[in-house]
Amino acid sequence: MSRMSRFALAGLAVVGFASVANAQVCAGTPSFSTGSARLGGNALIGQNAKAYGVQLALGEHRGWFVSGNWSYAKNDTSAGGSSNAGGGTLGYDWALNPEKTVAICPMVGVQAQEGSVVGLTPMPNDPQNTLDVNVGGALGWVASQSESMEVIPSISAAYVARSSKAKIVQQGLPTPSTTDNFGLISATIGFVFNKRCTISPMVQIPVSELNGKVAYGVAASYNFNLPKWLHM
Repeated sequence: MSRMSRFALAGLAVVGFASVANAQVCAGTPSFSTGSARLGGNALIGQNAKAYGVQLALGEHRGWFVSGNWSYAKNDTSAGGSSNAGGGTLGYDWALNPEKTVAICPMVGVQAQEGSVVGLTPMPNDPQNTLDVNVGGALGWVASQSESMEVIPSISAAYVARSSKAKIVQQGLPTPSTTDNFGLISATIGFVFNKRCTISPMVQIPVSELNGKVAYGVAASYNFNLPKWLHM
């Protein structure tokens, strides 16, 4: 789920692909003041593959936050094949106005993937070990709010440095490897219910990614409190 790590971070993303005043506005999700932990899940559909993931995020009301994720991607073509991925993201929540209804979050993340889907691009006859390093940020704003519901659009952009190495090689030959540097733009609208539950439709658009295609998905998350001795 190399693309889903931004869903984080939306997916993820933060979607994770990712996720997120009364909300973590940059990510379109509830503030960590309503619960120091956020557990979520997401689904992302590309042209020839689907990916499903889970994420756990920990953070402060205003300040640092960290998240970890795991995902499974499956090739939808007749050739079959799948991949597993895991990674993490570190970010900082920064309000841009006194009302805290507009916020930006710079973020950095790492995602490792193994199998015959790279990102959401099927490679059924060429399984890969893939590593993504992501640097970017998310901008969000409160479009409307009431006692029971908030609507928070969020846009994120990331620069992704990807390296992949083939798992199957011929004896005596060097292991084939490739690199791919590209951009990833993600957009979501977080529908926050009772300041804890969030449902977020999303779209992810790769920019200059090798074989990259637009993907669509949805994420859901819930904020809750950890035991006091685990609070950040």
